[in-house]
Amino acid sequence: MFNFQELQIKKINPHLSTMQTALVFLIVSICKFYRIHMIRKFIGNLGFGFFLRLIARIDTFEIFFPLNIVKFKFQISSNDKYWLNALLIDQDYEIEIYQFLKGLRVEFNFLDLGSNIGYWAPMARSIIFCKRLTLVEANGSLIPKIKANLENNSINAEILHAAVVSTNISHVNFHIPSDGRQHAISSLIPIEHSSNVQVQAVNFDSLVTTHLENTPLAVVKMDLEGIEYELLSTSKNLLNPNLIIIYEEHGSDKSHKSTELLLNLDFHKILFLVPDKPAILIKSIENLDLIKTDEYKGYNYAAVPKGLDMNTLKLLN
Repeated sequence: MFNFQELQIKKINPHLSTMQTALVFLIVSICKFYRIHMIRKFIGNLGFGFFLRLIARIDTFEIFFPLNIVKFKFQISSNDKYWLNALLIDQDYEIEIYQFLKGLRVEFNFLDLGSNIGYWAPMARSIIFCKRLTLVEANGSLIPKIKANLENNSINAEILHAAVVSTNISHVNFHIPSDGRQHAISSLIPIEHSSNVQVQAVNFDSLVTTHLENTPLAVVKMDLEGIEYELLSTSKNLLNPNLIIIYEEHGSDKSHKSTELLLNLDFHKILFLVPDKPAILIKSIENLDLIKTDEYKGYNYAAVPKGLDMNTLKLLN
């Protein structure tokens, strides 16, 4: 549970008005209300979007939010709908990935593709076996946020402002939502109500190859709004015995293309990552619709080479 004083509002907003300070208190209080189990069971997040639209009418300001999972603080904007929901209501956002990474028992390089505000930097860096950390984000407006969050937590990492592609082209058109609060759905795939910008492109295999050098293991996390299948299906590194791939499939994807591709290769153990529970070993795509019940949610998997020493991954012991 959040301590209001821990938000350190005045520290990064010395000129914050009394109204804005009271608004932060209101944000935190309402999010605590939404986290009550019985309330969420019946209403979910009903009404939360309306509340955030009201907040957007007031000038935005920055707030530090402490994380529950590890002892780090994230700086986000007061009208950032996506991260307010993730950090204040869900709190343990994608904890299943953190729990998976904690099971690794050898040194690894971590490559975060689609890093957004840099949420996974402190998660990976908190694990003593993580030696190299690279964050790749195509949305230029998020790069300063990544840098601020790394600096706030004294984290060193390589940051690439680029879009990840399967070819060797130098630049691509990238689609950024016109509403800055919807930055999480920025994509190479056309989306409604967005602006197109030219962004430097970086080849997926080239990135992966550099992270496989001089290390027993490389872990690539992909959250790229729908192009995961394209990158996986064209990758020359997919059968590398020292590469673990963490990827997302949306609940709306009833074809489960990425998972089917990996299953057909018969090279990996495909793990469906579940918060606070053992991962589910996926042997076919037939039952995935029973697991992926929310079409608006992203579900995380880990593709682990079958030949990987099981002592390397505590989760599989």
